[in-house]
Amino acid sequence: MTEVKTYKLLEVCDLIQGKRINKTNDGEYPIYGAGSVIGYTDDFNCSANTIRLTGKGTVGRVYFHDAPFWLESGNFSVEPKEMIDKMYLYHWLCENENNISSCKKGNILPNLDLNMLSKIEIQVPDMEYQINAVKLLQRLKDDNDWFIEKVNKQIAALQELKSAYENNIFESMRINANECE
Repeated sequence: MTEVKTYKLLEVCDLIQGKRINKTNDGEYPIYGAGSVIGYTDDFNCSANTIRLTGKGTVGRVYFHDAPFWLESGNFSVEPKEMIDKMYLYHWLCENENNISSCKKGNILPNLDLNMLSKIEIQVPDMEYQINAVKLLQRLKDDNDWFIEKVNKQIAALQELKSAYENNIFESMRINANECE
């Protein structure tokens, strides 16, 4: 039987707030604001494989970045502690985005309320279970990606076939019109 322990969310991870930077459009690394890329820079403050949590505007959105980037002050990087696997935490955060996004204060430009966030509970199974769960989720994602790729290829092939039929119909109509003259 898998052992499961209940923690407060901020007991299993640290939130590290991003830093302001002068925005430019030059540079190798994207700068992430509260939602999307707001510029580029030659420096980064988050390495590859970082979980990002928005803390302003679109509060509570969860992202995983597999390349280095600059984390602007409206965001937090989420660093798991030793009792939780990073990808398990990422999937849990994604599954609980609605809960997290409800931890906001302010109306015009809402902010993440860390006091409210700290009260969210997370049930953490043993590490072996977490790793197996992440592997299963990755396999399901890979299968889903494969299926979507196949469906998109079939749609493209059917669109080409439709175009070919339409071209043949119009060509036949043109030939028939010429024969009637």
